[in-house]
Amino acid sequence: MFVFLSRILSFLFLLVIPFGLVPNELKITNSEEVVGAVVIRESTIDIQVRANEHLFVFSKSAGILEKVKIGMEVIYFSQEKLSNEGSAAWKRLKNGDVQILTSNQSKHQVWTIHDNGRLKMESLLHENKDEASLSFEFLNSQVNQLSWLGGKNIEKSIKYPLNESFSPIETNNIQFVMVEFTNVTLKVTPEFKPVGFRFLGGTDGALTFERNTIKTSTSQSESPDGISGKDQGDGVDEKALVLWFDFK
Repeated sequence: MFVFLSRILSFLFLLVIPFGLVPNELKITNSEEVVGAVVIRESTIDIQVRANEHLFVFSKSAGILEKVKIGMEVIYFSQEKLSNEGSAAWKRLKNGDVQILTSNQSKHQVWTIHDNGRLKMESLLHENKDEASLSFEFLNSQVNQLSWLGGKNIEKSIKYPLNESFSPIETNNIQFVMVEFTNVTLKVTPEFKPVGFRFLGGTDGALTFERNTIKTSTSQSESPDGISGKDQGDGVDEKALVLWFDFK
């Protein structure tokens, strides 16, 4: 309960404090860099990346995506924390985009923030692992609807608040998942398919995306511009779980 309340208070703090103003305890920074449209601010506790009206906050101690702010609206959309010990670091790419490398327990990710606010996540694999999965939590009170498109182009949706008869949802192949918050819509799209999707419901929503990494001849990928993965070269392991996050 204390951890939950502390998260809510931190979100309210972000809601009223503009990006350019930080309290004294956050003014001690290891580095701050402004190049092009993507701004990085690193404090002793987190790494903040701003692109367009999007602000992404990564916890350095936990090694997770911790907060998202779109315009003046703070969205409770947080990567599941499996351990209290983690790490996060960043680097600037030649094109001006920023990559955040995070690690929490056995989960390792590379997050790429583009200048238009698009967020890409690649979950790195351990040796002898056949599956890559990642879970995210959100606050049910901020959500109006959850919808998804399945592998057979069948779209389904759930209205909020959830009723008592709600049953957990699981599907083996999704095209995308959409979470409609009060004033912001999040669309999550896998780059490589198939990707499974689970939604457990509960007090706080929990979305889990999972990719079976056993390579098959039917595995397909699609980049944001619709180019097939086999035409993109060998830059990304097609066995990885790669997700695109679009907040609008």
